[in-house]
Amino acid sequence: MFTASVRRLAGEIIPFVCFTVAVLASLVVARYAALPYWHSMQSYSEGAAYYRELSSDKNRFQAVKAGLVEKGEILASKYRRIAPPQSGGQSSDLSGLLQLLIQRAEDASIRLDKIQPIEDAKRSEKGEFGVVLEMKTSYQALGRFLASVEEMPRLVTVERLALTAGKNGLDTRVLVTCHLRKGE
Repeated sequence: MFTASVRRLAGEIIPFVCFTVAVLASLVVARYAALPYWHSMQSYSEGAAYYRELSSDKNRFQAVKAGLVEKGEILASKYRRIAPPQSGGQSSDLSGLLQLLIQRAEDASIRLDKIQPIEDAKRSEKGEFGVVLEMKTSYQALGRFLASVEEMPRLVTVERLALTAGKNGLDTRVLVTCHLRKGE
């Protein structure tokens, strides 16, 4: 009774094993070849849908405007972090800029011995004003001062730096050029 069934199963075992191996091989191929491609295609289609929505007539300007406003807020927050604290209002002339330089020197524990503006008609026409700062300081304090000058919101460049070793630290001369716009 069972011998006929066993003979029939023995004849069908080879096709059954071949079918099982083919199914397993197709699952492996799907797992390692097709699925990663499918996921990348999904991300591309999501990106395409995003850009399609941006380019549609009804949402294009609102979405672009919202993106620009968001970027503007990020830039404003970064500027507020690096801008110096304003005390007594911000002066936009040369004297206000010199006051900021003096404040930065005091913050770096530097004693300014002399502040001497340089008269140059060609530079003043372009809105550039040179100032020589003479001070006695240490290397660390000078580094803090120069770093704080670089972070100032207006364009201030250090053109020359002369160092002389003294008994109480460095005798330093710094030529600073302050760039102001004509209307300021």
